[in-house]
Parts: sequence; structure tokens; C-alpha cells
Amino acid sequence: MAKPSGPTLAALGFASLYPAYPEFHEQTVENGLLVRLDDGGMDAGAQSALTETPSPSAGGLAMRTCPTILKTELLAESGYFQIEALHLQFSNGQQRVYERLRGTGYRSVMLVAMPDPEHVLLVREYAVGVEAKVLGLPKGGAEPDEDYLQAAQRELIEEVGLRAERLTELGELTLAPGHLCHRYRVVLAEQLSPCYLPGDEPEPLDLIRLPLAQIPELVARGELHEARAIAALFMALGALARRG
Repeated sequence: MAKPSGPTLAALGFASLYPAYPEFHEQTVENGLLVRLDDGGMDAGAQSALTETPSPSAGGLAMRTCPTILKTELLAESGYFQIEALHLQFSNGQQRVYERLRGTGYRSVMLVAMPDPEHVLLVREYAVGVEAKVLGLPKGGAEPDEDYLQAAQRELIEEVGLRAERLTELGELTLAPGHLCHRYRVVLAEQLSPCYLPGDEPEPLDLIRLPLAQIPELVARGELHEARAIAALFMALGALARRG
């Protein structure tokens, strides 16, 4: 069987995040599917999976229909969140009740700020959810009159004291989508220069300039464990790799 022609995960930046797993270098993304390339080829089941027609609605991945929402109940509400119970019926007739945490229309951005092609800026700030100082990326909410790039520029100035001449929106990510409705946009910030505006942080954030090559080590040691930040860095590495 001929090898697929899609880009390898190494070319997309995945190998630089996980250098200890060389087998990822021999995997290829083809038509939205991950293909393992080896001398033995693929078994019949794997090969048939590759020949199925992808569903355009899932970006190339086959997808079952969503369940029908029979009823939605509001269980509790605060100034920031709503807890809802959704009564669902799946395509096979099974019914379940799922609970979710819905926000109040809050839009947010996360920034991969690069002072040069080899380094990224991380921040360390207090996270009340885990009651600890957490290493991550600059982030914040968009004001009602801002688009995502405007919000990213403002948050970069307020949190880091820098502005970007080049801002690139990399895409949208969800956070724990089985329970939360929250989505956020990832923005790559480049060509940075000093700029300052007072922000709304209760205390100054610790700012760390880190070589990109050290990110895998931080993840392996558990020092960088904020899943949103790791996913955003992955997206940025992919975008940079596609530029060549």
C-alpha cells in the first residue's frame, strides 16, 4: 500500500513536544485520520476504516448524529455560572440526564507570545481552582465591543507589558466539553515591543521567557500542566511549522 502523502506529525510540531516517542515521526495525518506507517502495513480493519467516506460536518471524521434534547432544567445559578440538567435521547433510543456548567456569554483568548522565534513567554499566577500558583500563558476575557484580536492585544499589554505588531488567530478550543460550555480562542503574538496599560490583576504576574525547546521537559516534570496552555503551544508549533 502506498504511503499517505499528508504531513507527518513531526512536521506539524508534535515531535518537538514529545521527542521521547520517535514512533510519532512515522505517523501521518491523511483526510483527518491518523495513519501509522510501518513495514508490516495495516490490517484489514484499519484499512477499511481509512476507506470510509469522511463526514464533512466533522472536518473529515465520521460522526453519529447528536442526541435530541428533550428538556433543559436550570438547577442553580450564580453571577458567573448556571448549572443545567439536560434530558437527552440518543439515536438508539437510550435516554440519559447530563449536567453541564454554562457561562454567561464570556468570551476569552489565550496568547502564545513569542519575543523571538526560539522563545515563548509564560506567566505564573494564582489559580483558585487548584489553590496554587500555576504556570501558563497570558489570557483574559474579551470586552463586548472587542473582537478576539483586539482583546488579545489588550490582554498582552495589560498582563505582560508588551504589544504585538503581528497577531494571528490560530483557532478555537473547548475546555472539558463533556461538562462545560466554555470555548476560547488561541492567538499567536509576534514582533513584540514594550507597551503598558494598567490591568485588573490583583497582583503582578510572574513573567518567564523560556526556550521553546524546554517546553517538553516542563510538561514531563509536571511544572507545566495547564491543559489549555499545552494545547495552545501545540497549535502554535503547528502554525510555525506550516510556515516552513
